[in-house]
Amino acid sequence: MSLDKKDSGQTKLTPAWISDQTVDEPVILSTRLRLARNLDRFPFPHLADDKTLKAVAETVEATTHDRRARSLRSLTSVQVSGLNDAQKAALVDSHLVSLLHVTSGSHRVALVDDNHTVSIMINEEDHIRIQAILPGLMPESAWHEADRLDDALSQRLPIAFHKHFGYLTASLANAGTGMRISVMAHLPGLVFLEKLEATWQAARALGTTVRGLYGEGGDQHGDVYQISNSTSVGLPEKQIVGRMKAVAQFLQIEEESARHIIRTVRMSDVRYQVDEAEFRLKTATALTASEAMAILSTLRLGKLLGVQTSVSHRMFCEMLASLRGSVGLIANKKDRARDIFFEDNRRPAKLRNRLRQERAGSSIKTSKKASGE
Repeated sequence: MSLDKKDSGQTKLTPAWISDQTVDEPVILSTRLRLARNLDRFPFPHLADDKTLKAVAETVEATTHDRRARSLRSLTSVQVSGLNDAQKAALVDSHLVSLLHVTSGSHRVALVDDNHTVSIMINEEDHIRIQAILPGLMPESAWHEADRLDDALSQRLPIAFHKHFGYLTASLANAGTGMRISVMAHLPGLVFLEKLEATWQAARALGTTVRGLYGEGGDQHGDVYQISNSTSVGLPEKQIVGRMKAVAQFLQIEEESARHIIRTVRMSDVRYQVDEAEFRLKTATALTASEAMAILSTLRLGKLLGVQTSVSHRMFCEMLASLRGSVGLIANKKDRARDIFFEDNRRPAKLRNRLRQERAGSSIKTSKKASGE
């Protein structure tokens, strides 16, 4: 895994869930599955001292050197606590590690594959957080990827397990299977028609929890939401995966229905909002992450409904992974206000430049198509 520095001083990282998928412009942007595991006879990270955290990190990292474990040998070890703020932010904004992981201190390690599909967080809330994140709605594939790593680790490490309670975890909500599966969904149509709350009531009845784009604190940006299973106790893994797939398919149907209604009777309102968003972006000298993503969401909704806004599926996902600017959240207290200020001032130009690139790329494709190339 490489963390490439760009000329701006920011760090570029493209995870696997940012794809060129264009079929039906998917409602579900990505699927993520995490498995929480802990080492037997070691205190949980929030109770462990520095010596213990170091021992856990070294013990788990050592499994990647086992020649018999091909799935583990393919992972690259990243000493998270040794990265600079921009590099940490790139990992967080790409959803490969959590904000908690990069801000918790020393002996925090991430094991990441070169495709940025799977990662293992060492010493986050639990000793081990296995994660697979894939584009679109792919719950079974994400489960397979995470389960493959889980099997390899379980054969080589003393995993804490109770015959009645299942896997023992730092949070009771994760006990049992230790599984947390979530989908990231873009739902601008339901937001536009003010039908989101009714949809959430149905989703929650199926045992799910709804959070904003980044999970922590339920923050919402750009009409993008994370929907995950609310408990991992009492249900087999296969049933949890199947239930989440059903919820995601329900959300997809509801959003597509909302877009059809808008396309039929509300297109003038959409065009007005797109014009407003484009004017706001054109004149802005600074934008918060929430403001920038709201503009981007409006432009994508317009594109989905036939308005020319140049926001492709890939561009939308790329911007989700770069507009937040977690550097300001990661920076130490004395630098935080400064970094947030700089990020706010960079966002308008970043978004305008990306849209300009998208329009240029679209023009080239159109010209080649017209010339028969």
